[in-house]
Amino acid sequence: MIKLLYLEKRPPGLTRDGFIKRWRKHGALGMSTAFWRHALVYVQAEPITATPIPGVSEEFDAVAYLGYGDAAFSEALTRQDNAEAAMMLNDEGETFAVPTTGVSFWLEEERLKDAEPGGVTAFLFFNDAVAGRQVAEHYQGAGNVNRVVMNKKRDDIQLGSFELTYPYQAVVEVSAVSLDALKQVLGRAAAAWKRSDLAVVAREAVLWDRFVAPLKRLGSRGSIQ
Repeated sequence: MIKLLYLEKRPPGLTRDGFIKRWRKHGALGMSTAFWRHALVYVQAEPITATPIPGVSEEFDAVAYLGYGDAAFSEALTRQDNAEAAMMLNDEGETFAVPTTGVSFWLEEERLKDAEPGGVTAFLFFNDAVAGRQVAEHYQGAGNVNRVVMNKKRDDIQLGSFELTYPYQAVVEVSAVSLDALKQVLGRAAAAWKRSDLAVVAREAVLWDRFVAPLKRLGSRGSIQ
């Protein structure tokens, strides 16, 4: 599966609760556009503040991802509408501290341990994709983890001309059903996640509900069987 993932902050003057409401509204607007309607999954993940896991960042207010099958992504590209894109960009100005174009990654998803989105997820960002894979494989067999995903940056996909803010080449998702369960994994002596260059722990809100059946047919590398 091809995935768009972004890492954002709320604009100055907007409370956290106010931001979540505004972010939901922005997501609903996005889901009304032609480009988004071809997506299999859309998740807004809210970083947990004052997390009791030492070393996890509390700097960010939002992680979100939008996933496509290969064929659906090609179709979405052909259905792009310039007016809708301009509308979304304008709405981003009211929702985020900066436009998402500079803080987004196009990724190739590989599911090492499969489960539906949801729960509490550690998003681990790596400057080195090899290190990211090693950490993902480390958690693949962890008992309290229900999903492990290795996402490698796709440099061949670029919509528009913009300069990325972050240098990350891979994003690893380690997900559990609760914060306590995730703490049991991340708090162990062999804390492999600390090799990441940035770690954000967030509670996932699954907003796109059309993904369930297609994703159950996805193979380990995200291709529809």
